[in-house]
Amino acid sequence: TGSPTKAPSHGPTMTPTVTPTNTPTNAPAQNVPYTFAHSPPIYNGNYYETNMQVPCPSDDSWGWIGPDRQGSQYAGGGEPAFFFVLDLGSSIDIDRLRVRNRNWDHYYCIKDYEVSVSDSQDSGYSAPISGTLINSKAFTQDIAIGLSGRYVKFQAVTYCIYSAGLYYVEVLMDGQSGNAHCPNDAPPPSPPTKSPSLTPTTSPTSSPITHSPTGRPTGGPVTSSPTPSPTPSSTLNPTGSPTKAPSHGPTMTPTVTPTNTPTNAPAQNVPYTFAHSPPIYNGNYYETNMQVPCPSDDSWGWIGPDRQGSQYAGGGEPAFFFVLDLGSSIDIDRLRVRNRNWDHYYCIKDYEVSVSDSQDSGYSAPISGTLINSKAFTQDIAIGLSGRYVKFQAVTYCIYSAGLYYVEVLMDGQSGNAHCPNDAPPPSPPTKSPSLTPTTSPTSSPITHSPTGRPTGGPVTSSPTPSPTPSSTLNPTGSPTKA
Repeated sequence: TGSPTKAPSHGPTMTPTVTPTNTPTNAPAQNVPYTFAHSPPIYNGNYYETNMQVPCPSDDSWGWIGPDRQGSQYAGGGEPAFFFVLDLGSSIDIDRLRVRNRNWDHYYCIKDYEVSVSDSQDSGYSAPISGTLINSKAFTQDIAIGLSGRYVKFQAVTYCIYSAGLYYVEVLMDGQSGNAHCPNDAPPPSPPTKSPSLTPTTSPTSSPITHSPTGRPTGGPVTSSPTPSPTPSSTLNPTGSPTKAPSHGPTMTPTVTPTNTPTNAPAQNVPYTFAHSPPIYNGNYYETNMQVPCPSDDSWGWIGPDRQGSQYAGGGEPAFFFVLDLGSSIDIDRLRVRNRNWDHYYCIKDYEVSVSDSQDSGYSAPISGTLINSKAFTQDIAIGLSGRYVKFQAVTYCIYSAGLYYVEVLMDGQSGNAHCPNDAPPPSPPTKSPSLTPTTSPTSSPITHSPTGRPTGGPVTSSPTPSPTPSSTLNPTGSPTKA
């Protein structure tokens, strides 16, 4: 449907310059050697499946990436060709697979997967083992198999915005430790995903890998490789863009490590993944930014596409919702949120929250309320329900669109990780809704933000810059002429 507008300076080498360490010399084999009985399609003739046999590549240009599918019937998932089959040479007892996700700036990764095993390449496969991978390359993740066979089929069911991608795959028998641990690996969050078949492997490192948004693949004679051109996903295209963009936008890959699961400390909130993601502004300001409690600058949080001048100006956009997957049904005490409040242009006003044990149906009656339009403190939304999925709908929002800085889920007794050094005490009473109770903090003075404090960092060519227009009950009839 289109080619990226700009390619990185180099792509991966077609013949790996790093030798796979699947069978270390003069040492017992720590994984099962394999070849590819069936290869998946590859992006633009590069990013070969054999790159997935290299556990710790020297740069970011490795792993397998599939051809782009954005804008097609297979956008985000359902591409039947996105599978590969491993040939183990003979039938063995397979304990688990160990994988490392691709996670290229949220554009290339695998989300949901299915794995099946057979003694024949073309038939007789077992019932699929399904699960969801965490979208991170900072650690490996184990997929429990517990079956015997020679052939292992791995199907990418759903994937990131542009296409599927995977860094590394190894097959392990009982007692094998594997070769996937790399020097800078981070400990995975716990619990990792919604699938009981997926258990991230732990590693003894103390700090996670961070990747610069400019860290594009280097090395190798590739003439073209995927460089995302941001396109907002939404049910309604914005009717206008700000006339002037800030000097920089947010980084696509967080440089601040989420602290949802502090190392060597009890979990103070409930880890979650996104079962449904909201549309995002201009290909940036991802929903996963809402998992970072205290970002280093103002370029974080989720922001939706502009809606000023449209039928959904100020509220009513049905696509402005997200669904959190908590991994299993739990007793939810409350949500803790921090509003976006970008100069009164991007924020959430009225909201509805509902809970279910099914992602697609059976949600509770909505808990409604109104958020204070400030990011200087967090606000609690009382839930008091049990369930696995939490749906958050932005009902009304600021002049340009909806936005939210941070969301965490808390059970009774959990204190949360949302308090930041300069937080201010909230006003009292905070809102018109009894379901909303702002959290207090020991600081004595509120944060103030200059209207010129735009996001900094990251190679974004366009990001939302509000042009001052007074808020009113009348929808704007045109676009501001000067930002």
